[in-house]
Amino acid sequence: APMGISGCQLTSSSSYHASYRNCYGEVNKGIIGMGFHLDRDTYSGGLGRITNYYGANHWIVGGALGGHRLERFTQQKVRYSADLNVAWKGFPVGWVAWMEVTVGNGHDIWTNNN
Repeated sequence: APMGISGCQLTSSSSYHASYRNCYGEVNKGIIGMGFHLDRDTYSGGLGRITNYYGANHWIVGGALGGHRLERFTQQKVRYSADLNVAWKGFPVGWVAWMEVTVGNGHDIWTNNN
């Protein structure tokens, strides 16, 4: 899939709570792709949370990204962003590419990007 979440491994569960490890959130826009790994907990009838995030990676066709960073905004949202280091396809040097993973109620989880 061009965008989404894959690879989640269920490590524990009950009727109220489940823990997943090694999920991979990815966005692939054809000329740039970004992603990172995360662990998360889900709760029946409540907001989940991202418990750990790591292993960011990317690829880009005909450009270069630098200043890579993973930032937690809330317990439900983590963003991976990087700066464009070479003027590329109409984007100026310093443009920031980003993708983020958000968890919601129950088992809901999704990606977003610019």
